[in-house]
Amino acid sequence: GQAAYDFLKDGCTALIFATPMLLWKTANSFAKKTLSLDSVETVVVADSVRSKFFLQGSSFIQWPLKEEGRIAAQKLMGQIEGISPNPEHIILQSSFIPREQADYELKGNWYLDQ
Repeated sequence: GQAAYDFLKDGCTALIFATPMLLWKTANSFAKKTLSLDSVETVVVADSVRSKFFLQGSSFIQWPLKEEGRIAAQKLMGQIEGISPNPEHIILQSSFIPREQADYELKGNWYLDQ
């Protein structure tokens, strides 16, 4: 929370959180100081079902968690079967959902429906 506070004090207008939990912890820290993240654009990488509880009022990046898990499982099974892993660069498609659209997306249980 202190690092985010320092950024905002220095004129930062947006914060990106790697997980919903980091957003929640920062908001909690701000609340203790009677501050709010409402005036700042926040962007969160959505990583799990719990995300929908922390994202209201924020833009978010919808990460393809199922696809990531599928690929990881394939790689692990290959190693178990004795196939030597070759280094790979894999790019997965994610989606940016702006704040204006986020509340609508969350009400539709966007993550649970996938």
